[in-house]
Amino acid sequence: MTDREVAHRLFSKEFNESVFDINNFYLKDESQRSAQNYMLSPLGRKINRVYVVGTVTEVDIFGTENNLIKARLVDSSGAFIIYSNIFEPQVTKILLDIEVPFFAAVVGKINAYSPDNDKILVSILPEVINEVDTKVRDNWIMSTVEFSLNRLNILSDIVSSNISDLNDEGKIPENTFNENELKYINLAIEKYNISSKYIKEFTKVVKKSIESIEITTTLKNSAENVIESLMIELDEGKGVVYSDLMEKAKSLGLSETAIDDAATALLSKGRCYEPKIGILRPI
Repeated sequence: MTDREVAHRLFSKEFNESVFDINNFYLKDESQRSAQNYMLSPLGRKINRVYVVGTVTEVDIFGTENNLIKARLVDSSGAFIIYSNIFEPQVTKILLDIEVPFFAAVVGKINAYSPDNDKILVSILPEVINEVDTKVRDNWIMSTVEFSLNRLNILSDIVSSNISDLNDEGKIPENTFNENELKYINLAIEKYNISSKYIKEFTKVVKKSIESIEITTTLKNSAENVIESLMIELDEGKGVVYSDLMEKAKSLGLSETAIDDAATALLSKGRCYEPKIGILRPI
């Protein structure tokens, strides 16, 4: 029984730039190549499977028999493209039954294809997709930032000092990467022509992703304020019918999910109560 491949956490920028095929490089004989896709990322990861979290913003059905699904999963650095067969029940149920936008966690395999001879595109073939909450999304961002910055720091040390092995003391942190992993880091530097400028720009992108956590918190607080203000405005002494509150809030641009979350938060914080089912009153 073969070990299952590690599901790497990485931002869409790194994923979409992972266009170097490791199989083709090391195994020239097609009969020796693995059926698996192994792509080399610019940060030196040997990628087969990924674990990513973001916002599903688009879902389309296409194909000659309308049997394929294409989805767009957005993070702070760009977007992952997801392709799935409509007959995959778990994936199909999530993508087609839930109203976009929504947060989702995806585990799947990288798929590389070339629409022409000059360009390679990558996408995710999902194994599992689940709707998740803000907490899961934020935890994924923080851990992915940590993993990415760690690799960027190693890349920076190697590029700036021309290190290519494990024997240069003071530059490669002990037990951070083994010899095989460093082989792929050095290969990425060579094949992607990684420079100090590229590393600095990539580092800015990674650090900027933390801002999305702060923005989400601000938007959540803002939605609560809007819902509370609407309750006060619409309440004529007996409370507000929730469906009326929902309709009014949606007209202001809030999604149903944001409205539900804000109302639930206000109830839990004691800023409103429910005298009857379906009726909310501000306090």
